[in-house]
Parts: sequence; structure tokens; C-alpha cells
Amino acid sequence: MNHLKILFVLQSPFTDTLGMSKVHFDLKIAFENMGHRVDVLAFEDLYPKGQSAISKITSPLFTVKIFNRLKDIAKDYDVIDANFDCIPYPKASFHFKGLLVYRSHGLQPLYRKFEKKDPFNTVLTEFAKGKKIKFKTRLGNIYRSLQKKPGDKELYDSIKYADLVHCLNAEEHTFLLHKGISAEKMFVLPNGISDEFILKAGESATNTKANVISFVASWTIRKGITDLNAIVNQVKSAAPIEELKLLGGVEDPQKVASFFQTENRTLLHIIPRYKAMELPQLLNNTKVGMFPSYIEGFGLAIVEQLACGIPVVAYKVPGPKDILSDLDPTLLIAPGDKEKFSEKVIEILNMPDDAYQELSKKCKQRAKDFLMSRIASEFISLYKEKLKDLREV
Repeated sequence: MNHLKILFVLQSPFTDTLGMSKVHFDLKIAFENMGHRVDVLAFEDLYPKGQSAISKITSPLFTVKIFNRLKDIAKDYDVIDANFDCIPYPKASFHFKGLLVYRSHGLQPLYRKFEKKDPFNTVLTEFAKGKKIKFKTRLGNIYRSLQKKPGDKELYDSIKYADLVHCLNAEEHTFLLHKGISAEKMFVLPNGISDEFILKAGESATNTKANVISFVASWTIRKGITDLNAIVNQVKSAAPIEELKLLGGVEDPQKVASFFQTENRTLLHIIPRYKAMELPQLLNNTKVGMFPSYIEGFGLAIVEQLACGIPVVAYKVPGPKDILSDLDPTLLIAPGDKEKFSEKVIEILNMPDDAYQELSKKCKQRAKDFLMSRIASEFISLYKEKLKDLREV
């Protein structure tokens, strides 16, 4: 059992440009570099011609398509590593005797729990009050409500039937313990960052930093986008801002700019899409990153910026807390405290060069704790240990 045959199962396209898929993409490379065979069952395999608008309502859940495919191929693998709600079926039903792994990309029931609590509940409420819903949007909401999507039943069944349950952080582990999930089948392991990215970040890093701020994240309320304009206003009062880079998000630049008042829009450099290995160069002159997310599973964008030597200020929530606590706890701010958040950004922008270089060096070192090659080795060790236990039963 030196080399394993592993199947990744995911409901999204297999690519390195989407956060959820990128985890599998980089992990596949790391596993293969260790000599393991890795195959992928992803969206494009389930829907070779894509999904029509009607089929999203009338077709069975993607879990049914996965199940039917697994009945033919599952027996060929030692390990099936599946995204959170992809396989809500017992192994015997698709003729599998190997190791079935549930992989977290952020636990949705836990997200909803945080959404009901302040300060995030207030953020959502205030945003909803100020948003005029267009007729087209209402129609879109109705259409989306009719689509067949997996829910909590599929998620918890996936956990129930898995041999190993992956958690991204301690809060997920505690939450599932309270739901009655055995501690013996759960483990906590963060996502990793590719060794290639670390190398590229080192090549692109420069000691000359401008007063440039970055925000690398999807453009959603959960990521704290409604806080950004207020933070920029407070930062400007005490430190000059040359540019605010808004990277990723896959949203129309006009929509993104609409979240900022007119005088702040001249600062914006919006790049909705980029290739993974382009990020270090895009961040070349950035001095500080902002990540005011209200709830995370992990926070890969934080690690990517740390690898580039960029300190990141974030709210003290699951994910960012796990990454930044051991680097510098003062980078973590109470959720929703935009004033303290701004003060920390100002402090970094105004930092003397020698102090900044020391912090930047610590950032790069902390990022190496999440090297994908190391994370991959830990996954393989867990797989082999559990497989041995299963085969001895």
C-alpha cells in the first residue's frame, strides 16, 4: 500500500481558478508527485455539455449522477475523497470497500449559525434594507429557488457514511461533535498552498512597497465588502492610499465600484479574474492586505498574500484566526470593528521600513507552514492509517 489509487469527487469544474476546485487541483499535483494515482470526477464529467436552465430544475440532483458513475468505477480505487455533499450514500450501495472521505470547504450549517448572530446579522439586515430589488432579480430569485440543490440532508448523510470527516478548523470540529459525530472519524487539517506558488511569490517579492492595499476574495457580503468603503475613508484620514486592488470576485467592475463613494473610486484597481500564478506579480507593490470576512472555512487568499510578504488584517473568525494567531495576533480584529481594523491598516502603512521588513519576513515564513507538499503528506498518512484499520476489521 505504498502508492494509493485516489478519486477526487467534486460538484464544480476542476480548475485552479476557483477557490473550492483549486484545493483539489493543487492537492492532485502534490499526491502525484508522491507517486500516487489521482483521478477526478468533476462537473465537466457529470455534464459534458453543461447544464441548461431547464435541466437545473427538472434533472435529478448531481448526487444521483455521481452515484451512478461510482457504481461502475468505485471498485478501482483505494480512496474516494469527495466534497462535502457529493456522496450521501453508504459505500456498499456503490460497491466500494475502500476509504470514503468527506472534505470540508466550509461548513454551511455553521455559516448559517454565524449569520444569525451579530454583528453579521446586522450587516445582512442593513444591506437588505438599502437594496432595491429589481424585477429581473426577483425573477432570478424565483428561478434559483426552483433549482434542485443538495441541502442539509445530503450534507449530514455524506458525513454519516464517510469513514473520515475532514474539518478545516476547530470550530467545525466542535460543531459536528455537538451534532453527535464521533471524534474518532474526524480530523482537522487546513488547506495548503502549492509549493510552486511559494516559489513564484519569492521571485516576485520586492522590498519596495507603495501605499497600496489589496482585497483578494469573492465579492460577497460574507467577505465584508460592505465594510470596505468605511475602512478606506478612515485609513485615508491618517495615511495616503495610492491604490486599492480588488482581485478576484468574478463580478462586473461597475458593480464592485458601486460599493464605494465617488471620491474613492479613483483609487480602485479591479481585476475580476486572473490566473493563479499571476497573483504574486499582481500583488508586487502591495503593502497590506484587507480581509474583513465574517465567517470562513480557511482563507487561502490570506496565505497567498502572506507568501508574497504582505501582512493581512482580518476579522478574528474561524479560518483567519487559525492562520494569523501564530504570526501576529494584533492582525486580528473583532468582527465588525471597522475603526480598529482601519487603525491596524494605518499602522502598517506608516510602519518604518525596518519594522515592516521584519513583519514581511515573518509573513513569508508563516505561509510555508501551509505548503501543499506537507499538507498532502499528512492527508496520505491519515488515509493509510484508516485504510489499515478498515482492512483489519
